[in-house]
Amino acid sequence: MQLMVVGGSDAGISAGLRARELDPTVEVTVLVADRFPNFSICGLPYHVSGDVPDWHQLAHRSLEDLEATGMRLLLDHTAHRIDPAVRQITVTGPRGHKQALGYDRLVVGTGAVPARPPIPGLDLPGVHLLHSMADVFAVQQAIKAGQPRRAVIVGAGGRPDLEARGPRRPANAGGHQPGPAVTPPDSRGGSCLICPEGAWYPRPAGWSWAADRGRP
Repeated sequence: MQLMVVGGSDAGISAGLRARELDPTVEVTVLVADRFPNFSICGLPYHVSGDVPDWHQLAHRSLEDLEATGMRLLLDHTAHRIDPAVRQITVTGPRGHKQALGYDRLVVGTGAVPARPPIPGLDLPGVHLLHSMADVFAVQQAIKAGQPRRAVIVGAGGRPDLEARGPRRPANAGGHQPGPAVTPPDSRGGSCLICPEGAWYPRPAGWSWAADRGRP
């Protein structure tokens, strides 16, 4: 049986691993929209702050570990259309090439999309969403280029935004005056918008992300 999994975060990876555990003969293919399968979204602020200096440590499992289970991971592949009548899914690869992939069973585990409240100015320079590794790299680049001193975090319904208030200030940041967290009335969680005029609350001496969170 060919099992197609759309989504390479916790839900999709867990589905693929469980399928292989129940039946090692199942051929599992996982479509991952970026190059970072099974990464900890909640750990993103700790890499920005420097508490996790190596972003590879944010992965619950390495790519090699995942492939060793027998799963096939297609990185930088985006699903566009599902045709259940013929059991095919249309995907676009990293070079923009489209192809149709067949399956016997399909699991869609793409997760949630961060809510972007209807606030004017969200697309202005210096406003960042913190939800993916690409977002992390963008925030780091902005911090390095702008030497910010204050941050405003919008959203308090999801883990990354709450965690973003906790780690110490990012490396290369200027001062570390506390920045407020703002929760929009219609916030549905999962959104973390960081202004580069920012600071980060320091952790107690001796605190570490690894000790506090542990590794799965």
